[in-house]
Amino acid sequence: MYKRMLKYTKGNMKWYFFLIVCLGIKSAEALIAPLIVSKIIDQSISKGDIAAIIQYSIASVVLYLSAAVSIILSQGITTKIERKITLNIRKKCVASCLKKNGNFYTHAKSSDMLTILMQDIENVSGMLSREVISVGYDIIMIVGISVFLIYTYWKLSIIVFTILVLLIFVQKKLNARIERTTEESRNSAIQLQRPIQEMVTNLLSFIMGNMGSFQEKKIQMREENFAKIKIKTAVTISEFSATISFISGVLVVMIIGLGSIQVIKGEMTVGVLLAFEIYTQRLLSPLSDLANISADLSVVNVSLKRIEKFLNEENYINNSVEILPKKIGDIVFDRVSFGYKEDLEILDRVSFEIKKGKIHAFVGESGAGKSTIVNLLYGLWQNYSGNIFIDGKDIKNLSIENVRKRISVVSQNIFLLDDSILNNIILDDPFPDLNRVEEALIRASMWKYVQDLEFGWDTNIGENGICLSGGEKQRMAIARAIYKNPEIIIFDEATSMLDNETENEIVQQVLTLFKNNTVIMIAHRLTTIRNADKIFVLNHGKIVEEGTHEMLLEQKGNYYNLYCYQI
Repeated sequence: MYKRMLKYTKGNMKWYFFLIVCLGIKSAEALIAPLIVSKIIDQSISKGDIAAIIQYSIASVVLYLSAAVSIILSQGITTKIERKITLNIRKKCVASCLKKNGNFYTHAKSSDMLTILMQDIENVSGMLSREVISVGYDIIMIVGISVFLIYTYWKLSIIVFTILVLLIFVQKKLNARIERTTEESRNSAIQLQRPIQEMVTNLLSFIMGNMGSFQEKKIQMREENFAKIKIKTAVTISEFSATISFISGVLVVMIIGLGSIQVIKGEMTVGVLLAFEIYTQRLLSPLSDLANISADLSVVNVSLKRIEKFLNEENYINNSVEILPKKIGDIVFDRVSFGYKEDLEILDRVSFEIKKGKIHAFVGESGAGKSTIVNLLYGLWQNYSGNIFIDGKDIKNLSIENVRKRISVVSQNIFLLDDSILNNIILDDPFPDLNRVEEALIRASMWKYVQDLEFGWDTNIGENGICLSGGEKQRMAIARAIYKNPEIIIFDEATSMLDNETENEIVQQVLTLFKNNTVIMIAHRLTTIRNADKIFVLNHGKIVEEGTHEMLLEQKGNYYNLYCYQI
């Protein structure tokens, strides 16, 4: 486990060096101070040497001051290391998340991903920063104190080493149990988080759907199960700590008793016994810390395994480095077949060609494969047969990041940031053009709404745009796409929540604006695609008809039936 964690410490070696220096100063104080006390009692006090007492006292103050400064510095350095490691691991996990294929997005649970991206990463970074200080200091103290114990009175030190062997034995016995209960507790916590997250993120839907009592019962059942496992975990860990505490207590009693006998016999001075006792007390603290760290290591090991599993899962898109030329547009599907499951084919040898500067539309009943075409073009799935080309280049041989930068998808499933209207439109544009933002809002029929707001486009729209209506959310998404001005723009039921008048107005604006781009429209309402240059009709994963609106009506086939059903 330690070897696996070390790879995340790269770039922090100089800070670890400063930490070692701070630990050395802090350890020096802890190891030297008891000797000074021994000297004061056995030599200075017995001889009445006031000057020596003052000198030893000044030396002690200097030691304590140095230790205090080292503690302050070490805490600052530790926090810096922790945040750098956290950033490093989280960047890798987020990048990995964005490079997964559609299979991952279909099956992954948001609660599991949140736990990995937040709690697990914090556990590992905490171990590699704060716990490193603790472990390093504890090891230095145990080794250093052992040396001083042998130097002070070697006979009693044998007892200390015997206890250490016993502690190591107990630790190995209990560590496996701690790891098992920790994993159970963590899995139970995830199970509890899921219904809570469902309720919080869809609170209005739960209230309006009268599903509150159902969710309450589910949460209560999982809370009770979580409580049982949590108690079991706490008891297991406390058994470990209690055993360490008991053995440590026996150690103290034995040293005091045996040491006092040696003082009475004249084989040990009071100062040496006091120093030995202080060393013993200072030895118990790192031993206890190591006992707790052992339990923490079990938790971190579980977190590390989950992070590595997440990073190493074979759900990645086959990504190449070849990029598209500056101007693109033509799209070709050549005998493409695909199914989300092996025994369920969604597309069956679909072939079509989309020309740049033309408007193409896909229609069909639900499940016909319209949105699947978008998913394949966007590179979410690559386990299809056949070929997909953009300007003659197979997308499997292209950089998916580059392809996606050239495409905008405006779907009915809209995600908006908990941020201002402006930031929701410009997104990561480092040099936003406010004139283009205004034009995008005007063309999306959103400008009047923005002007009426007290803070204009600086108004925060709430989590996922909760302050907006369904239609306003769609207009925001359209404005975002207009501002991006991509070579390929896809409208997947993008105007389903708008009234007919607003929908027609926006569609005309968009079609005029993107007349030199490639436009793909997916719609249930056929009135929005009447002006498309070509319409493809899908039925059970096959293109059964294609042509203009008028041509398809004349054929009196599937399209005609869909059109008659809607009018």
